[in-house]
Amino acid sequence: MKNMALYRIEVGSADGIEVRNILGAVANETGLQTRFIGQIRIHQDHSTIEMPGDLPREMLDHLRTVYVGKKQMRISRNRGDAQGVSAAAPDREKKPKKAKTRPSRKPKSTKSKKPKGAGGKGKKAKPIKPKGDS
Repeated sequence: MKNMALYRIEVGSADGIEVRNILGAVANETGLQTRFIGQIRIHQDHSTIEMPGDLPREMLDHLRTVYVGKKQMRISRNRGDAQGVSAAAPDREKKPKKAKTRPSRKPKSTKSKKPKGAGGKGKKAKPIKPKGDS
């Protein structure tokens, strides 16, 4: 999209924030359609979001006061973004992936299990008394 700018939001992964939290807050509070919102990147202590560079000042002032995940956004135009966001994503260092490990499982018991009753676990059924007996 043309005329996109990069904005900084003062909430990040350390605050438990996810992309959907930021996207929902911005879209709901501004009325912007999500197609006008570009990439959102979550960092440890802040996040960045691409939005139109010509947002009204009143809208930005309002977004500064909006809370996301119990923390105020405090959105501001990214200082290093004088001419807008480039179309290409920046080169990123690839982090080595961690090997997925599963928790160890206990071996299955070789003992035979007792068959469960008709009701499974719970209260035992009371025997029915004939009507004539008292």
